[in-house]
Amino acid sequence: MTDLEMTRLCAEAMGYYLMRPSASDHAWHTAEQDYYDPLHDDAQAMALVKKCDIHCEKIGSWWECEEPMGHLGTHSDLNRAICECVAKMQMARSSS
Repeated sequence: MTDLEMTRLCAEAMGYYLMRPSASDHAWHTAEQDYYDPLHDDAQAMALVKKCDIHCEKIGSWWECEEPMGHLGTHSDLNRAICECVAKMQMARSSS
């Protein structure tokens, strides 16, 4: 999954209306946020944690983030672990 796809899934989980990708390879313009990039914006990543009820734990140098249905994101970067978790959750929602 690309960073742009992951960010798209996170925006959808937040209920944002996607307008167009930004000039970068990982962010979107939405109707609600001019520039949505939770991979690099701590406040946007924390909003995902609160909205999706994600539990994050640091194990050694890695972060593990899990949501109530058991989808897990792991990475050394906390924002990326959060986004990975939410993207997996959102993909599962879309396929059911």
